[in-house]
Amino acid sequence: MEQAYDSMGWLALRKVLVYFYFSSKFLDLLLNCVLDPKFCILINGKKSDWIEAKSGFR
Repeated sequence: MEQAYDSMGWLALRKVLVYFYFSSKFLDLLLNCVLDPKFCILINGKKSDWIEAKSGFR
């Protein structure tokens, strides 16, 4: 069971970062990493297909 204080929306994360005066360049970099993350794994030097993350921010 999830409670209201167990998770945070992306807009709230952005507002917290702005509130603590993170630079806009860092803010954009961080949000690009968490808003639509895709990963590729190297196995014996060969790239796998892209894996899309499905989990939320907690």
